Amino acid sequence: MTGRTAKGEDTRQSILQAASEVFARRGYAGARMEEVFEAVGLTKGAVYFYFPSKETLARAVVEHHKQRWLALGEEEVARHSDPLVQFRELARLLITLSASDAAGWSVVRLADQLPSSGEPSEVGAGNPLVDWIELMAGIIQRGQDVGVFAATHPAADLGFVAVAAFDGLKTASDAVSPGDMAEFRRRAEILVGTLESALRG
Repeated sequence: MTGRTAKGEDTRQSILQAASEVFARRGYAGARMEEVFEAVGLTKGAVYFYFPSKETLARAVVEHHKQRWLALGEEEVARHSDPLVQFRELARLLITLSASDAAGWSVVRLADQLPSSGEPSEVGAGNPLVDWIELMAGIIQRGQDVGVFAATHPAADLGFVAVAAFDGLKTASDAVSPGDMAEFRRRAEILVGTLESALRG
């Protein structure tokens, strides 16, 4: 990528980063585009050139973080062949990302706040948790296939429960101990150990 295209992509990324922080603080309904203009240091026209509406920008923020985090997760899983190690390392990555990238994690909530057409097939489809559930379920299925994890329940259900438990832990930690990442990490390690014990049977 060179010349104007490279500059344009840099500008787009800067807008996404600024918007991520605004949406993380304000939520979709409370966020104002003026805050994005000010945060990124661009005019209204410059921002709207890339994202013609708040909804378009919010959806781009969700997709940006969703793809970035998912790529990191898939890369981590691909580094290991043992499903148990894959589970442990993916969990550690998710803890690290959640603790260090508040704006990235906030897209889980942001995705739920976006306007919907109301079609049943679209409800929840864009939420980043869907991809993480599938990734976790794949690890569990492989573990069940080779006897590392007990086949007590379908892998899809176990993947759902594992990701939902982590999401609930992060939400509760943010509510009870806002900003205390050390406490979040401690609780998350307890959760991962508990989930691993349950999976192994």
